[in-house]
Amino acid sequence: MRSLIGFALLAFIPVLTACEGLVIVGDPVYTQKYVVEDYQNAALNGEIRTKIVGNPFSGPADVFTGTVTGQMKGANLGRETAFTPTPKGAGSGRYHVVMAFNPAISVAADDLCAGASWPTPGKTGGRVTLLSAFCFDSDLLSTADGRITRAQGTDDPMFRKLVRQVTLALFPAYDRYDIGGDGGSTSD
Repeated sequence: MRSLIGFALLAFIPVLTACEGLVIVGDPVYTQKYVVEDYQNAALNGEIRTKIVGNPFSGPADVFTGTVTGQMKGANLGRETAFTPTPKGAGSGRYHVVMAFNPAISVAADDLCAGASWPTPGKTGGRVTLLSAFCFDSDLLSTADGRITRAQGTDDPMFRKLVRQVTLALFPAYDRYDIGGDGGSTSD
């Protein structure tokens, strides 16, 4: 009997160790103010103003910001959009995105839109959490978050997946005004 239990546990080891390679992204949350057209309006000139907060790795903040915004490019539905801290021309107007790496547990997505500051935690042993917000001025439109258990740096494939999957989730392709196939509203 013991050997049977041991064999069963041995069979699960690959499954359990594979969890270290997962990118976990929470369901996107959109507010009552969000409509799908918000993304289209924000990206009208092909750019969205983006602020990167925190850096889970060592290195200059501007280099980290450039790497993250570069990884975000094209990770959205619809027209390809450049995410940049300094949009050229008209930019994205009053719309903006904030991506916060390893924020304090007390930080909410609303805080990101309002431009609040908070203490950053110390080194996390390679674990990376990402909280993102899509904002209109200081109002939260939508938010998405994700985490990975280990990343060596910005060139780590798991880090790139985290950034791209959270970016995709940040702009839901639906809102509370979506109409179902039968002509009725899908929301109650």
